[in-house]
Order: sequence, then structure tokens, then C-alpha cells
Amino acid sequence: MFKAVVHKVDFIVYLLYNIDMNLLNSFYTNWLKKSTILWVVGGFLLCVVPVAVSARVPDDQWYILQDRVWNQIQAPQAWNYETGNGQVVVAVIDTGVDISNPELSQNIWLNEDEVADNGIDDDNNGYVDDLHGWNFVGKDNNIVPPAFAEKLEEGAAQHGTLISGLIGAIGNNKSLGTGLNWRVKIMPLRVMDNNGSGSYGNITAAVEYAIKNKANVISISIVGEVLEEEMRSVMRRAYDAGIVIVAAAGNSPKLVSGSIDTNPVYPVCFDKDSSDNWLIGVTSVDRSDSLSSFASCGPCVDIMAPGENIYSTELYAPSAGLSGQFGGPWSGTSFSVPLVAGSAALLKSIRPEWSAKEIILALLNSADVVDEKNPDFVGQIGYGRLNIGRAAENAYLSKPVDLDIFNLYSFNNKKIYFYQPQLFKNVYLTSLDWSVINMAYGDLNNDGIQEIATMTKNKNNYQINIVSSKGNIIFQYNIKLSKLGSNFTGLNIYSQNNNQFLIVSEYDNKTNKTKFLKLNWRSGEKITEVSLLGRFVSWSLKKTEEKIVALQQTNSSLRLLEYDWNANKIVDWRLTGVSGVPALAVGKVWSGDTEQAVITVNRGKNSEMYVYDLSNSSFIRESFGLAEKYKQNIILKDINFDGLSEILHFQSGGGNFSVIDGKGKWLQSLRIDKISGQLAD
Repeated sequence: MFKAVVHKVDFIVYLLYNIDMNLLNSFYTNWLKKSTILWVVGGFLLCVVPVAVSARVPDDQWYILQDRVWNQIQAPQAWNYETGNGQVVVAVIDTGVDISNPELSQNIWLNEDEVADNGIDDDNNGYVDDLHGWNFVGKDNNIVPPAFAEKLEEGAAQHGTLISGLIGAIGNNKSLGTGLNWRVKIMPLRVMDNNGSGSYGNITAAVEYAIKNKANVISISIVGEVLEEEMRSVMRRAYDAGIVIVAAAGNSPKLVSGSIDTNPVYPVCFDKDSSDNWLIGVTSVDRSDSLSSFASCGPCVDIMAPGENIYSTELYAPSAGLSGQFGGPWSGTSFSVPLVAGSAALLKSIRPEWSAKEIILALLNSADVVDEKNPDFVGQIGYGRLNIGRAAENAYLSKPVDLDIFNLYSFNNKKIYFYQPQLFKNVYLTSLDWSVINMAYGDLNNDGIQEIATMTKNKNNYQINIVSSKGNIIFQYNIKLSKLGSNFTGLNIYSQNNNQFLIVSEYDNKTNKTKFLKLNWRSGEKITEVSLLGRFVSWSLKKTEEKIVALQQTNSSLRLLEYDWNANKIVDWRLTGVSGVPALAVGKVWSGDTEQAVITVNRGKNSEMYVYDLSNSSFIRESFGLAEKYKQNIILKDINFDGLSEILHFQSGGGNFSVIDGKGKWLQSLRIDKISGQLAD
């Protein structure tokens, strides 16, 4: 049976660990490896809560041991949108962190205002040489749990490192496992020693430290039975400062006294009587979404997360018998907390402008309702089980988009539309006299604002319209083309030495040649022309050279061709076994001085993208999955201002607008509705 001997020395927390294993087994099902950690704070029980111990999948060596948990909360779906970034800081208030663990070392917070080991409090925050956090137990900057403690309790010593790995072990690096955030900054704040000793004062000071050093999230897997007002006050200030606080609900088994309704614990119940849900209370579920046998429940619980069979980073201390850097299985609500804290950090990466309240609501409102799995605990298990995949998708798809970056224009008959991604629809811009058959846009007059060039047709007459971004017609003139249909003409804009030109194409079926005309954009006056053999299903222009890049399609083959304006063929590259209407864009998507052609085609039931270097003939191929019936579109835009264009790929039928780098790596996605007519770059 549990035996608790209360030591009361200046509100010091002592680890009490004296467990009858037969009774333990009767309370805890599937108890796998480790044991429960319990503390008493000033006569009140405190625990680092039970230690018993279309998806993007990382390539980490032991991810197979973690995939059940990550899949349960749909982490791979979340990773389609974001994998974290180093601007988000998570304070782990716990037993310290092994910052030398290879899966954590690059994700440890750095106090850039502090000079290492100079014995001076450079940033005047009251802590000398606090380069990576602070040890409130030892009153120094040694935040790694010491491995030479005389009565080292493995669960306590490991605890902070395990939690940190779930929040932010480096992912997709072919090493050990992964955290929810592949990139993040962990701020270790050591308030408990290896034997469970600590104090309320240490915890309060750690929260204060997190506020001063601008943490975004606090993870705290500690509970006590007394409402300590100073701690409640500082945690509320943390929330008001924009910090998301995630706390454990406790570890009273549901078979005994698991409800914290009549017996509240803290800090999880600090907001129990508040009109604001300013703190996230977390309890544990098993693999079937049932409340874990060891987990507390009650009105202070806001959300549930897996807390059984957990694998994560571990403290490496061979001299103390701790010889692994990654391991498990561990179980307990201690490990449910970092899954929610890590989710909060991931949402902060997606929506850095969001307040703590907005992140909390996003997590709670996206949870999976699991009342049917827990009929005896309805009303005591919060909103349901964490679903970070849905939360990340909602956060990403609802974020405002810089329309000046994407500049999506489309047309249908005589109308021109401006696509607004945050509204998921086309917004009417203006109407022209004749039907629009081709469109391009760019900064024609070098004023920093995009203009829209359109080719319109009325019977056998053709007209060029230059339209401002506000829908006003700037120039309008007729051009002479043969009596051909809109499927056989094209329009683009070419820039040379800060001078812009219109390039117009038309196909002559009698001669089987396509004529390209270079025109003055203001008047339509012809500057030069070239005729090339064959009909092109798509064409574009190089940005750094006066060259035409085009696609010819015959049956199941596709030819990528490059010509100069003297009709000299420079590139002739063939793809076989492809179908569908291809899309083409040309630009600089790889490093170096060369340009690449980006092509989308269908191969069987799959859609594929090829990136072909027009200078050295190297190429890569990336699959987009099942092909759709709608036309594919490609636009190249340097949306992160690194000098290289990203590939914006989408389908006219709507769906996810994918942003991909030049090597085929998925960067992010955006919801896009069905496009009417044709879309222009």
C-alpha cells in the first residue's frame, strides 16, 4: 500500500516512494516499466504526475516506437502544415533537462543577452550566466539533472528530459525519435531535484523567469493539493503576458478517487472559478481513447492526450546506470501534458500573432469528442482527446495571406477576378468589353504595383487591355492576329533591363508553326517576331535570358523545348508515358545562376512534378498523389524573399494550394476554392 510520511521543513517538497507493488498492479492496468513519483509540499501531496512508467512522416530511426501516439493525435497531418521553428520558446518547469542529448541540443533555448561563464549577470535579470535557463534547486545555471545523487530516483531524474523530447526532439534527422516540434526552443527550469525535492517558491520563481524571458508556452507536470495564491497570481500574469500554460490534472486513479471535482489540485484548478479558461488542464487516455486507469478527471480537465506507452529522449548518465539517450515505454499524465504543450507551440509557429486565449481555444475546439468511450466520465474529461492535425489545419487555413505576394487573378468570359485566399473565393475586379482569352500580370510601368495584361476577342478581332490592380483600364489597343481560336493563342510579359514587353503567340495550322510577337506594352507596336515549328500546349519565358521555353504534346509523350529569338533550338528534353494537360513555369528555383522549368503532368493515376535545369539537363521528380480531373496550375513566386522562387501548385477545381521548394520539399499549404476561368501568373 502507499505509505506517505510527511516531512515539513520550510515548505520543502520530498519524494515519498514506498509502494506495495501488488496494490499498484490492482490500480494500474498495462503498467509497463516505470513507477509513480510523489511529493509532499508543506504537508500537501505533490506529484510529477504518474510515471509508470495526407500525412508527413519523419525518417527517425525509432519513430516506429512512437507512431501510434503521434497518429492518435494526428501529428503527421499537422506536420503537413508546420514542423515548428526556433522562434517559439517552451519553458519546461521540471527536474532539469539533459541539454547534451543529441536530439535536444540544437533545440535548447539560448539567452542571447548573457555572456557565457563570465560570472556576471549581463542582462540584469537576477541570474548570473543563465545561458540556457536556471536551476532553482541549486541556485546556479546547471540545468542538467546531476547523475551522482546518492538516492537518485530514475523516474524523477529522467522526467524533464522525457518531457522535453516529446515537445521538441529534433525530427526527420534519421536519429532516434522525434518531438512534436522538430524545431523549437526548450527553456529548462529546474525546480525539482533527482529525489523529488523542491518548493512552491521555486515553481513561482520559475514562472516569473519564463515571463521575463518571453517564453510562449509553459509545460508543468506537477500538482499539489493547496491553492497557493502567489503561484496562482504569477501564472495568471503569465497568461496575460501571452503565455499558454499547460498543467497536469493529477494521478489519483479513477478506480479510487480520480475526480478532482470535490478535491481540486493545483495549478490545474487555478482557473476553476474564473470566467476565463486561462490554463489548459490535461489528463491521459489509452490507445482506444478511454481515460487511463491512473488518470484524474474532473471539471478542471480541459483536454485529454495519450499518456501510455510513451517513448522519448532520456538522461544519459552511465555512472548512474542511465545508459540510453532514447527509450521507454513510459506511462502517466506527465506525458500527456507535453503533447498538449508541444501542440500549443506548433500553433504558435503557424500563427505567431495569436494570443494565449486564441491558441487555447484552437486546441480545445478541435479536440475529438470521446464521450462514448468514457460514458462514466462525461463532463469530467474536457473537450475530448487532442487532435493537433485538425488544430494545425484550422490555424493554417484561417491565417491571413499577403495578397501582394500571391497576386492571383483569374477571368471568366468578360470578367476579371482577384482571388482572396482568406475568403476562399474570387472577388470581382472589373469587366471588359470583349471576352478574355489570355491574361498575364507584372509591374509594367516600374511603379512597384502590378498591372494586368489581357487579350480579349470579339469574333475575329483581338484587343490588348492593360488594367490597373484597382480595375481601371490604362491602355487599350487592337492587335492583328489570324482567325484562330483562343486555344491557340498566348500572352506573357517579359522584362529586360527594366523595360517590359508583351509576348503574344498564335498558332497557324496551315504551316504548323507558332509565331511569337514581341510588342511594346503601351502601344502594341511589334518589335520583333519568330516562328517555331509545331503547336505548343504551354509556353513561358526565361527571366534572365531572352529565350522561349515551351511544351509540345503528342499522345503519351511530352517535349520540353527552348529556343532563342533566331529559332535556334537549345533544349529538347522528352518525357514518355505521361498524359493530361501539362502546366509549365520557368524561373530560378535552385541555387546558382541557372533557371529551371517546372512541369506538372499525369502519369497513370498519379500527378507528378518535374523540375528540369535548362543549363545542365539535371532534373528531379516529385509525386503529388492521385491525379484530379481539374487542370493543374503552377506559379513561381519568391514568397520568403530568399532570392529563389517557391513553386505554388494547385488545381482549378479547388483544394490545397501547396507551396513547394525547388527540390520538391513541401513547405506549407493554403486552402483554395474552385477557380473560374483561367488563372494568371
